[in-house]
Amino acid sequence: IKYCLQPSPLPGALFRPHHVHRLDVNTAGLLLVAKTRAAGTALAADLAEHKMQKRYLALVTGRLEGSGLVDYPLEGKPAVSLFRVERHCPSESFGWLTWLSLWPKTGRTHQLRKHCAYIGHPILGDSQYVLHRKEDCQVTRVADVQQYLPQLDQYPTILAAAAEAVQQAASGTGVESGSTFSSAAVGAGTCDIQHHQDEQQQRHLKRQRQGLADDEASAIACEQQVAPALQQQHSATQHLQELQQEQPVQQQHIKSAAAAAQQQLQQQQLEEPNILHKDVPDQQQHAR
Repeated sequence: IKYCLQPSPLPGALFRPHHVHRLDVNTAGLLLVAKTRAAGTALAADLAEHKMQKRYLALVTGRLEGSGLVDYPLEGKPAVSLFRVERHCPSESFGWLTWLSLWPKTGRTHQLRKHCAYIGHPILGDSQYVLHRKEDCQVTRVADVQQYLPQLDQYPTILAAAAEAVQQAASGTGVESGSTFSSAAVGAGTCDIQHHQDEQQQRHLKRQRQGLADDEASAIACEQQVAPALQQQHSATQHLQELQQEQPVQQQHIKSAAAAAQQQLQQQQLEEPNILHKDVPDQQQHAR
């Protein structure tokens, strides 16, 4: 929705258009979308008060006749669905297929799919509920399903209300009330829309600038937090380099000390035989 629809230029516009209801997976149809807060509130209230007709078309297996009402609880709550047969067509696999119009009076999960399967006519291709026939789920025949649905014959009233709203808008711009669709009113409306579009663009730019400023402030804060750690890392690197430079000198000292010790040991080994040889004549002379 947010990629396909542009935000409304009117006051109270939503940042992103918002869907008022949902469609089940693998279900195609119209989806009501609110682009302003006022529209979302009004549409949600109409849905909650059952002022709208939600009509579905489904192809079910088997031959179903006439119109009827299915009143069978789902999820532990009351659930009511209405149907009307539109046409039949023969089928090699199922014998007959029936084209239905369906109206859910309540909004339980998979309500229409379950009710169709429970009365023995699952929706074609619905593998989840195809074998869920319930003998205690019966159809109540009705002559006309419209008597159970919100009446949609109020189009003249709706059009009159819309015309009155346009007249009020026109009178607010200094145009006579009879000139409902005059060029002046259209021009004023266009100017208002352009003004709202400009305001929206300015708000968008302001949010972008604010976002950039926040990003810059965050970057500065991160840099300040990281700076001590970087300084410590630099000091540790320098100390390691100094140790690496001192290591050859220390190794040279160790080698020199080892060589001196080795030389001294060899000198001692050379002197010991001479001492022994000198002491032997002295001992013989003393014996005589």
